[in-house]
Amino acid sequence: MIRDDQAQSGITRPIGLFILAAFGLHLAFMPLLVLLLPRRMESLFGSDAATRLSWLLLAGAVAASIANIAAGHLGDRWMKRHGNRRGLIGIGLAALILSYGPLALAITPLSLILAIIMFQISLNLAFSPTMTLLADHVQPAQKGMIAGWLGAALPLSALGTSWLGWAFSSDTNTAFAAAAALIAICMIPLLVFWGFAPLAHSNPQPESLADVDAPSSIGTLGWLWLARMLVQLSASFVLLYLFLHISGLIKYDAGWQGQSATDFVSMLSLLGAGFAVPTAIIAGRLSDRLARRQTMMIGAALLLVFALFLLGNGPKPVTFAIAFALFQIGVAIYLPVDTALVAHLLGHHPKRGMILGVMNLTNTLPAILAPIVTLLLSDMVGMAIPYDVIYTFCALGLLVAMLAVVRSR
Repeated sequence: MIRDDQAQSGITRPIGLFILAAFGLHLAFMPLLVLLLPRRMESLFGSDAATRLSWLLLAGAVAASIANIAAGHLGDRWMKRHGNRRGLIGIGLAALILSYGPLALAITPLSLILAIIMFQISLNLAFSPTMTLLADHVQPAQKGMIAGWLGAALPLSALGTSWLGWAFSSDTNTAFAAAAALIAICMIPLLVFWGFAPLAHSNPQPESLADVDAPSSIGTLGWLWLARMLVQLSASFVLLYLFLHISGLIKYDAGWQGQSATDFVSMLSLLGAGFAVPTAIIAGRLSDRLARRQTMMIGAALLLVFALFLLGNGPKPVTFAIAFALFQIGVAIYLPVDTALVAHLLGHHPKRGMILGVMNLTNTLPAILAPIVTLLLSDMVGMAIPYDVIYTFCALGLLVAMLAVVRSR
């Protein structure tokens, strides 16, 4: 619970635990999807790794899309019955840590698919109720600031990718165990020390819930949903295929000779985090002070378009690193500002967990669409992954996202 006196003093100890837990949840999927799984797929399937990874990501994303909405609905019912979400978060955390075992041991296509489905269900069982704490317990005037810190959790999780890449330079099951341990370290303090007070004690109720369900608010959420989905689609392409993109450049581009895919991804993750973390925090604070969240989101989308242009034009290592850093900065501006806006709209809604689950489809649907589009474009152009075509496709989607943000006003 955040008391009124705490709300005036910025980030308090309980909020720090919330941010740490969010960091742990991002550690659950970022190193796994960006490094551990692509590296495992290349080790198991060689030249067929891109296709196999696409099907694996597709299966996981479908499971995640269903699981997040179900977990949001379950979280609302759990909240109504128990007055807090602690128990459900604990169950989700236990399942999430256990799911790393099958991921590490799976070696056949079927076992990998079953393992990723188990992982995604477990992740969302922990992720959904934890993220709903932003709407449950954070005062409206602080939502942008806290959303900025939550947005920083995504690039900060890249530090976990860097550490795992450098600590475990080759494919090993120990890297999966280390990732699971990091998640537990970040999440357990929230369960032990967070003040899970009933919602009625932390946020006053609005005079009428009809204000929350007004057509204008629902319409705004619809446009914001579309824009965020397109932004996340671009991020999915860049992040999920980053390792394989760099691995391909090293094999076929003379300018990349002597590079290591694992080391370069680790370096990029560290570089991106270095720029994106302060960007997310500053963007969240500015969005509270300036009250011009849509303008900031449009500017971030423009930056993403420019970064994609650089990535899609056969860059050498230095240019690639700059483009990736710019892309991470754009994402770090867009996502926390959008999160604050949505949380403000849903702050008092009795079904905010379920609605946030629907909004979270903007995270999971891109992970479905990215592998599908990759497989289709690969068949059309006769290449493993046509990165220049894909990045052009993403840039066009971002232009549509900007129009949707403008329409949301």
